Amino acid sequence: MISTHWDKVDWPDQSKIRKGKLRNPTLTFIQNLFNNVGVASSIIYALLVMVVKPILVKQFVQRCELSAETLIDVRKLVIFLQKKLNTTPIAVLGYNEQGKYVEHTTQTEEDVDATTLGKVECPLVRIKSKLQELNDDLDTFNKINLNRSTTNIDYFNLSTKLLVQEIKHADDTGPLVDQQTEIVSSIREIKGWFVSGKIR
Repeated sequence: MISTHWDKVDWPDQSKIRKGKLRNPTLTFIQNLFNNVGVASSIIYALLVMVVKPILVKQFVQRCELSAETLIDVRKLVIFLQKKLNTTPIAVLGYNEQGKYVEHTTQTEEDVDATTLGKVECPLVRIKSKLQELNDDLDTFNKINLNRSTTNIDYFNLSTKLLVQEIKHADDTGPLVDQQTEIVSSIREIKGWFVSGKIR
């Protein structure tokens, strides 16, 4: 028998060799499944953060701007229509008119007393109140977001635009201003009736 180099190899004792245990195939499948789910979830999350979130934020900002602009345009339209209204002096709305004469007891259907006039809010007082309210809201917002950066100031942008719009039209709007104009016009008309002799 020819001797080869394999004869010089120190082979281990067969009795000391232990057979390895095979892993449970179910456990291996579950582990691979979780690994695949984790990778897929990471990819989906990255897509949501880098693609979907910026689109949603942009749409939200655009909707807020559209709502603010629409509300301001509606307010401008209401103020414009208020200026175009033709009012009739209260002294003309009398009753028992006969010819050129009007009863001395001509009055409006509803008397405007001092209590009602006292409840009418002056436009400047209302603007001052809104300024103070906006200032308090801004202080609270700054305290809440003191240690974190945020760009969610849509509420303040809308409130500021509405307040600026109200300040621009403060001199031409308001129930108190309308009542003052109506009273002055009525007094002048009644005075003209006395001068012209329509009322005796």
